[in-house]
Amino acid sequence: MNNRSIGKAQGYLRLAGSILKNEGPMAYYKGLDALFMRLACWNCIMFMMLEQIKLLFWEDPSKD
Repeated sequence: MNNRSIGKAQGYLRLAGSILKNEGPMAYYKGLDALFMRLACWNCIMFMMLEQIKLLFWEDPSKD
């Protein structure tokens, strides 16, 4: 007895091949621009906060 319905994917490799065949290789890169924009904003905020924390809590060794 086979429980698979018609049109249902049969595995990851077959699904990846189907996407590549039907939509082309650029289909794998959809959404990367939004991801990079989010990561860029996060990294800017994180490093700005880190620098402020360093100024507040770590002593400068050159002040001796």
